[in-house]
Amino acid sequence: MDLRKIVFIGFVVTFFAVFVYAAVENNTTMTWVVPSNVSHSLTYSGACSSSDFYFVEDQCAQDSDIDGNGSQCVPQTTSAGGTSCQDATTIPITITNNGNVGINVDANFTAEFAGADVNIVLKVWMSDGPGCGASGLGGYEAPCTITGATPVTSTACRRYNQTNETTAAQRIVSALGAGDTNGMCFSGDFNTSVSQGSHAVTFMTTSPAS
Repeated sequence: MDLRKIVFIGFVVTFFAVFVYAAVENNTTMTWVVPSNVSHSLTYSGACSSSDFYFVEDQCAQDSDIDGNGSQCVPQTTSAGGTSCQDATTIPITITNNGNVGINVDANFTAEFAGADVNIVLKVWMSDGPGCGASGLGGYEAPCTITGATPVTSTACRRYNQTNETTAAQRIVSALGAGDTNGMCFSGDFNTSVSQGSHAVTFMTTSPAS
């Protein structure tokens, strides 16, 4: 064989070997993402609603008259009272986690109690499953023992009054799973002396991720 051909073949083989050795790998990380959705909704029992939710003093279990200092007052469906939406088998408000991650639920009022509203009190606790306990007052305490970031229970309540009504991040529900529900129970009390008339305030729930 011609020597020049041998040299040429050797050159080709050598060049190919160097080309393979010099190959470079580049990696791409590909990530699949399901966005977090943090949201909740409220549903109401009976004829109670987001605007029909009344605490009427002459319907209270304690001191049920009209002098502005009644207590153990479950929500009524009208300002005249007579029909409640909370008892041992009825939950007035049910919170549902509509998102896809676990949530906490905090609550407070949107504005400070002032003037004629200064002595109103709200107590909140968790339902016991079918309802709100005996006479709808299973978690009622005097005074309530839940404070800070601790959620309420079916036997212990959180109190809102003129000292903490607008304080943020007051926990009522903790670690509510996606699609899960939690029933909430209430007593709207009249502390010391509340003047005659209607005292409407707005209760707000928020749902940070747990």
